[in-house]
Amino acid sequence: MVLSSAAGEMLRCGLWMINIFVTVLFWKIASTDPAQMCYQHLSEVKCQHLAMHSVPRGLPDNLKTLDLSYNLIQELTNISMPNMHKLENFSIEHNRLETIENRALDALLQIQTLNFASNRLHKHYLSNKGVFDSLHSLKRLNLANNNLDSDMVYCYVSNITSLVNLDLSRNNIASLFSGMFDGVPRLTELDLSNNFIADIEKGTFDSLQYLRALNLAVNAIGCISSFDLPQLHLLNLSSNSLKFFLSRNSLKFYQLRNLDLSGNNLVSFPILPKFNMVKHLNLSRNIISELIPLSNETEKNFKMTSWYQTISDLDLPSNAENIISHLTNIADLNLSYNQLTSFPWQFLSYASSLQNLNLAENCLHNMTDISFPEMSHQKKRNRITPLRSLRMLDIHGNSINFIPQGLLDLLPEIEQINLKNNDIKFCPPNKTDNSTKTVCTTFSGAHHLRYLNLQNNSIKDLPPDVFERTSLYSLDLSDNIGLNIHEGALAEVQTLQIMSLKRNSMNDSQTNLPCLKRLKTLDMSSNRLTVIPVNLQCSAIESLSLQNNAIRLLDKRTVHTWMDSLKWVFISGNPFDCCSLRWLDPLLVSKINIRDLESTYCFYADSNTSVPVNTTNVRGQYCHQPTTQRLLTIVIIISIVFLLLSMFCVLTLCNQMICFSRIFRSNKVASEIPRWIQTIKTEGKQVCFTVTSKGTS
Repeated sequence: MVLSSAAGEMLRCGLWMINIFVTVLFWKIASTDPAQMCYQHLSEVKCQHLAMHSVPRGLPDNLKTLDLSYNLIQELTNISMPNMHKLENFSIEHNRLETIENRALDALLQIQTLNFASNRLHKHYLSNKGVFDSLHSLKRLNLANNNLDSDMVYCYVSNITSLVNLDLSRNNIASLFSGMFDGVPRLTELDLSNNFIADIEKGTFDSLQYLRALNLAVNAIGCISSFDLPQLHLLNLSSNSLKFFLSRNSLKFYQLRNLDLSGNNLVSFPILPKFNMVKHLNLSRNIISELIPLSNETEKNFKMTSWYQTISDLDLPSNAENIISHLTNIADLNLSYNQLTSFPWQFLSYASSLQNLNLAENCLHNMTDISFPEMSHQKKRNRITPLRSLRMLDIHGNSINFIPQGLLDLLPEIEQINLKNNDIKFCPPNKTDNSTKTVCTTFSGAHHLRYLNLQNNSIKDLPPDVFERTSLYSLDLSDNIGLNIHEGALAEVQTLQIMSLKRNSMNDSQTNLPCLKRLKTLDMSSNRLTVIPVNLQCSAIESLSLQNNAIRLLDKRTVHTWMDSLKWVFISGNPFDCCSLRWLDPLLVSKINIRDLESTYCFYADSNTSVPVNTTNVRGQYCHQPTTQRLLTIVIIISIVFLLLSMFCVLTLCNQMICFSRIFRSNKVASEIPRWIQTIKTEGKQVCFTVTSKGTS
């Protein structure tokens, strides 16, 4: 009982001490100045994720950057930010800010950047009106994600004359009205993306003469019928509901360089200003089926052209040449993911600066439509002007059967063609017909072609001369099941350095690869190869993929040939013979990186077991000796057995002879000689016996 009482007293004492410790600890934490938990470096203080409810006190007077993002601050008062006359950057995003008292920011005489994104400034916007008006050095203001509508925005930006960058993205703005931005006349960048804007009143941006970048992406704008912002350099209207984009028929010089109209409902090519500087035009992910609607075709097109004429006084068919003449400065044109069934190459007659053309994922069946008969100037020309500036053509994801030689003549400087996911048919050897009616493809004569992607084209045969007189650097022939590379098919492409033949299910007889001395990267994974093509020994391979084939061992000569050049190799997924892994030794001791060694297995043929490949199982317990050695062993064993048997027989016979001689000496021949001896003959020194049964005379 005494011990139990003492133990209980000690327990109560311990609990009391713990209670005092926890109380002191919590009091210490609660009484700690939040500013002491902030990160401070020179004139910068960061107080992020500290659950603060107010601006910390005791901040240095020379502070230039203050970050209070991701806290719980609900208001800024007149006494929140004293002595911050040198502050230049202030962020309070991701708080619960609702109220900014009048003159609360007046001390920020040198402030240049304010980030108030992701707060609740919509709640008391009337009482907050004019809180930024006294900040005459303010250049950048972020009010994104504050549930602001048009009127609320006007309250906050009604008089910030120094502002050049305004972010109003991710709010609840549904319309833009004239005079809305009169209070920020020096704006150069305005972000209105991710709102619900459907209407833009005429004159909304008239006061923004310095505006260079306007972002209206992800809204609900249905039509731009009179684009008239000549001062803009960048306009983003992606992911709206645009059906048309029309510019005013004006003689003004427009400075627009980048126009993004992707992800809309455009049914035809936009009408750009006559005098423009547009270099990058993105029209991807629309529903364009014809570049220019022609009134002499479908009723749909007739309604379309009538609509154009009603709102713009423009007769599209008769002014087609004027429309395409506005493409003079285009360098990048993206028409991917539309509904084009043909592409009239004459449409690009004036695109003398075009470098990249993307027609991927359309409904193109062939590339023979190189005329535009409705255009008046076509009658004056016998041929289409070559597009000498075009370097890249992306037409993947269509249903193209062939590329006529006439098209390659139209693109004399083409360097890159992406034909992935089409149905290309190659011309047979020695075909000389190069007219546009040719229904097969040859790239012969494309002197500047360097990158060619023919992945997944159902190509069965690769004949010779297809790439004659080209300068191919990279060639992708993967995903062409059953591809048969004919002998000499790639012999003329001595400039080739990168080649992919993966996932073709090719066997050894279908890979007639020539000596490609400059080849550095080769992918032959996922085929049915048992050996590496022998002609590749002359290549200085740097990266090699042999994954998922039927290779049991690699040729030692080939491995040693590549020892000086090989850097990366992939070998997993092959049925390597565990008892024939000596070829792996030089790879393991060299600097070559076997990227998938950990997932590489080898097999023991007799036991039908597999183990991870490493240096310890080059000769395992299931390995058998070579056939010649096994035969030699068997011969030696048989010889030893035969010798032992012979010696046994000789010893046995000698014992019998000794026994017989003893019998003769004892004169007991007749009675002691066994019955099985039948005769006795004397021939020289040899004695032979003939013995009958006992008692016989």
